[in-house]
Amino acid sequence: MNQAQLFEPAKPEARAGYSPASKIDYRGHLIPASYRESVGMRIESWPTLVWLMDEILEALQGGPILSSELNQHVSGPVAPGVIAKHRHLLEELGLVRTVYPAGSLMMYSGGCIQATVELVEV
Repeated sequence: MNQAQLFEPAKPEARAGYSPASKIDYRGHLIPASYRESVGMRIESWPTLVWLMDEILEALQGGPILSSELNQHVSGPVAPGVIAKHRHLLEELGLVRTVYPAGSLMMYSGGCIQATVELVEV
C-alpha cells in the first residue's frame, strides 16, 4: 500500500437491488408512506395522508356515514378516489368497516348501493 492509498477517502459501498418501501407508524400500525395510482398511461406515487385518515375517523365518531357523502365530512377539496383509497386503508387496519344493505349485491349495473361506513368498536 502506498501513501496515496492511505489518505484516499473511503468509497461508499455500492447498493443495488430491491429497496423496501418506507413505512410510517399510524396508531400502532405500520402503513406504507405512499401508494401508487395509475393516471392515464403512467403510474404516479402519492403520499399517504395521515391527516385525512384522522378526519375520516373523527367524522365517524358521530355515527355511520354514507360512503358517498364521506367527502362532505373532510376539509379541503380532496378527490373522491383519494378518500376511497384512505378509507380502504382504514378498513385493512380494522379501524372502520363498510356495511352494505341486507340482501344487496356489492355492485350491479345501472345503479349504486348506499353503503355506510362505521367505526369498528375495539
